[in-house]
Amino acid sequence: MLEYLTGLLGTALLGVIGWAFQLNSRVSVLEQQHVDLKELITEKFDAVTDRLERIEDALNGALKRKG
Repeated sequence: MLEYLTGLLGTALLGVIGWAFQLNSRVSVLEQQHVDLKELITEKFDAVTDRLERIEDALNGALKRKG
């Protein structure tokens, strides 16, 4: 009977440890996706800012040539 309980508790403990590692790896993947998304958004905003600056420079140059 004691061997049965020891085996059962050992199996349960191994299951909990395995579940904890799986959960930890899922959290790591989600954190990495969050970082990647933030980097993508930052890159897109930087690209938009650069494009707007080029458009503004082109418009200012056209106005200076007119005036």
